Amino acid sequence: MDEATAAARQQVVEARAALLVEVDELGDATRAALDVPAKVRRNPGKFAAGTAGLAFIVLRGPQRTARRVTRTLRGGKTPPPASVLPDEIERLVAELGGDSEKIRARLDREFADYLGVQKKSGRLRSGAANSFWRGANVFTTVFAARVAGELARRLFVGGRGGPELLDDEDLMPSDKDLDGI
Repeated sequence: MDEATAAARQQVVEARAALLVEVDELGDATRAALDVPAKVRRNPGKFAAGTAGLAFIVLRGPQRTARRVTRTLRGGKTPPPASVLPDEIERLVAELGGDSEKIRARLDREFADYLGVQKKSGRLRSGAANSFWRGANVFTTVFAARVAGELARRLFVGGRGGPELLDDEDLMPSDKDLDGI
């Protein structure tokens, strides 16, 4: 057999052996990452704190807290206006005469109900407050996703003494490994 062929065959054998070692390490790392009861036994406080933090984020705690702080600083909810009817309709109702108060009250109720339905269905948008809350929601969603990912990584990936998952660079052969093939 040619010397180059024998060297290439030897490199293939070595690469197979290295691959088997890496597969074994990956299996060990996977088993350690999925062994949640052992992690709970080692660090029950960290696990409880991580779970509570994840639940806080999932249950939209940051948004609720921000709304409560805003409501507290504002002094409670704003009182409803005396009438929700547009000015033109108010003027027409005033021209009706005797029953105008009953008509105004009924129109107010029905129009307020209509606005409530439109707001709940998402078809009615308010100005600056809605823009603020939409921006806050986008920010907290991105922030919460980042924090949830980090919490999940800390919960399910080995800590200081545990196994670490392999990076993509560890899985890809280097130029040195490919020389001579």
